[in-house]
Amino acid sequence: MTNKNKEIDWKIYVYANGYCEHCGEINVFLPYTCNAHTKGMEKYGHMEFQSVLNMPPDEISYLLNSLCRMVQEGRVFRSGDLVSGIYEDCPVRLDEHEFEGKRMLRAVIPDRNQRFPEDEQCDEIFKLQRLETEMLYLNGGTMS
Repeated sequence: MTNKNKEIDWKIYVYANGYCEHCGEINVFLPYTCNAHTKGMEKYGHMEFQSVLNMPPDEISYLLNSLCRMVQEGRVFRSGDLVSGIYEDCPVRLDEHEFEGKRMLRAVIPDRNQRFPEDEQCDEIFKLQRLETEMLYLNGGTMS
């Protein structure tokens, strides 16, 4: 059980289709994808987290904040870990990916049939979670 009274001392950045107020560029991603990631886990000696399914902002925040709170309470995650307790109906798997030269732990969510992206029968949208970050951008594979 997480202590929700502890201070949130990390940030979540979400880059999705549309105008970016931060950099002034227009981001164009593959359909159903985004680049949401944390900044601030280094103070805990931990890799940052990333999510690439384009979900509502409150869902992205819930997912990434849940993982960060677990780290804040002393949990250490590694690539391949299955994390229970975030969603009632499925675990979240953490896979190591790179973004801007840093290794991150990507929160990979199974489809409604509990299939992860490497399963041939996994929903095509959920398979997009296997792509490296730069491949999510449609503007020539470059991030704006």
